[in-house]
Amino acid sequence: MAIKFKNINIAFPEDLLKEIDRESGFESRTRSDLVRESVRVYLNTARWQRIREYGEKKRYELGLESEDQVEKIIDEYRGKK
Repeated sequence: MAIKFKNINIAFPEDLLKEIDRESGFESRTRSDLVRESVRVYLNTARWQRIREYGEKKRYELGLESEDQVEKIIDEYRGKK
């Protein structure tokens, strides 16, 4: 199944566009490809950041002070399944 694309317009400051062009040239890629990958990386990073923040919030709520305590709870939980 072919991937469907939708064209959008994005405005970049000239200095950033020069960096995009330079990097895409180094990698023999198109601007679009480089920007798509950059957005994917950003979204993945943001997603993991939210997961880490959730984990920190839960750790605080449970009064856990070390990663060893977290691992112990995980091990206990997995042992019950």
